[in-house]
Amino acid sequence: MFGLRSLLVLFGLFGLCVGCDATPRPLPASAAEGDDRAQADDGAGSDERSGGDEGARDEDVVRAPWGGLQIAERGRGELAVVLLHGYGVRGDDLLGFANRLAEEIPALFIVPAAPILQRRGAGRAWFEPPLSLHEREADRRRAEQDIRRSRARLEGVLATLEGRGFDRSAIVVAGFSQGAMMSLDLALHTEPAIGGVGFLSGGPLPGWPLERARDLRVLVAHGRGDEILPFRDAATLREQLAGAGAEVDFLAFDGGHAVPTEVQDRLVAWLRARTSP
Repeated sequence: MFGLRSLLVLFGLFGLCVGCDATPRPLPASAAEGDDRAQADDGAGSDERSGGDEGARDEDVVRAPWGGLQIAERGRGELAVVLLHGYGVRGDDLLGFANRLAEEIPALFIVPAAPILQRRGAGRAWFEPPLSLHEREADRRRAEQDIRRSRARLEGVLATLEGRGFDRSAIVVAGFSQGAMMSLDLALHTEPAIGGVGFLSGGPLPGWPLERARDLRVLVAHGRGDEILPFRDAATLREQLAGAGAEVDFLAFDGGHAVPTEVQDRLVAWLRARTSP
């Protein structure tokens, strides 16, 4: 369950992200110009706060191609990497990063757009942080429901990759901030296990079954000066994951809530090691 401290942490997700833009934009086919494997569904994968897929069953979402999410693809290879953006940004926020990674690593990169279109603001979200500390029970229920539904959609992404011949051990899910939270959340709940998690400037969610992290490869990177999601929480999570038997690569950097070049380079090296014989 979500406690008061967790609500305060989730509050911090408002207003800071990688590549924020005031103009909301879905993932159009033209976002992957020159790549005929880009996908777009013209908003069918969106869940606006006023309604959306309230009646959709999780099992139906999992069976839908890409979990019903709008996605773009880059690169090719025997490793598949799913990149999850942070809170409040465009769905294609990490597409430029995927372009860079595809030039350096022989892998297929999948960039999904989060399913929630925000009523306030201009971007997308995997789950909505609490709006206030009043009526906390309602806030908790809504956030938990958002997380569960987004997890089901991401299970659909994994299922689609499996249908294209990727073994679960050859699939890595990485994300920034809220995307990092969803990356590890998915890894801790899905079966069979995936090949690794890139946890970039993320924070812990309450109730995670960390005992399921045994043998999971995790790259954790966090800025010592992060004022959005505290560094100490990432350091504690590192210890908890290692204690559960995960293979943790930890990078502490001088900076705030961001993905600087130092982190990008470490992620490249970490992913490249996944592609080595």
